[in-house]
Amino acid sequence: MLDKLKGIGPKTLEELNNLNIYNIEDLLMHYPYRYNYYKPIDIRNAQDNEDITITGTVERNATAYYIKRSLNVLNFTINTNNILVKIVAYNRGFMKNHIKAGNKITVTGKYNKFKNTITAGEIINEEITSLKIEPVYRLTKKLKKHIFNKIMIEALKDIKVNNYIPNYLNREYNFIDKNLAIKNIHNPSDIDTLKQSKLMLIYEELFIFMLKINYLKNNQKSIKENNIKKFKESDVNNFINKLPFKLTKDQTGSINDIISDFNSNKRMNRLILGDVGSGKTIVGFIALYINFLSNYQGVLMAPTEILAFQHFNNFKN
Repeated sequence: MLDKLKGIGPKTLEELNNLNIYNIEDLLMHYPYRYNYYKPIDIRNAQDNEDITITGTVERNATAYYIKRSLNVLNFTINTNNILVKIVAYNRGFMKNHIKAGNKITVTGKYNKFKNTITAGEIINEEITSLKIEPVYRLTKKLKKHIFNKIMIEALKDIKVNNYIPNYLNREYNFIDKNLAIKNIHNPSDIDTLKQSKLMLIYEELFIFMLKINYLKNNQKSIKENNIKKFKESDVNNFINKLPFKLTKDQTGSINDIISDFNSNKRMNRLILGDVGSGKTIVGFIALYINFLSNYQGVLMAPTEILAFQHFNNFKN
């Protein structure tokens, strides 16, 4: 249960539920939608107006002041490779008491080389010396990033999930262990491992999806209809011959398949694929006409009202 995890009280639990997270499995499956990549560089190599990441030591305690009621400015200076760089961050006044002289810190933002200033987008209260990959999640306004990250760390401590990919496929494609893949998705150590983890989880998702499709397809075939639709194929052919154009070979083949389905006691479930203007709509209309000849009703749905009227007028004519 979620409330057994450290750091989850009633209010946090409510916010997690608002994200459709009701148990630990839901939490683990709440994947990041993107990642921030932090790789510090030497400030001496930075170009003007470049987005950069630097790490260093805070020179003096941060200060903050309000420009107007809804806008405050946080200021501090860091020493990176013996070069002092001014940091400016908007609406980060709440961080003032956490940025003290002597603290190791990492800053990402836009660099103004002439003013030797970085307008910070991200401020991390730790020294990063190599690539750091930070997951970014979709959260509610009330559920803060640092709270969610702590909860995720707790959930990952004793992770045990089922791998639905058969062993022979795991061996064939050399997939990494699913438990490790989920840990890497939420706490990636490097780009290559992150890619391997994404590949394994995406493959599993598609594998399960295909299993469901095949099950539905086979189940559909096993369902017997009590009433076989009765119609005269000559009536269908007469209608087709009155069309102001000749059907293509592919259209004729699709219609023959549909007629075969109508003549059987199995439910029809077909998807017609084709480029725009290839003639899918007339095939659908002929299927509706066969249904009509069998004394049944049918519906053709369109994505817009304009297109629906267009189809109606074409069919009426």
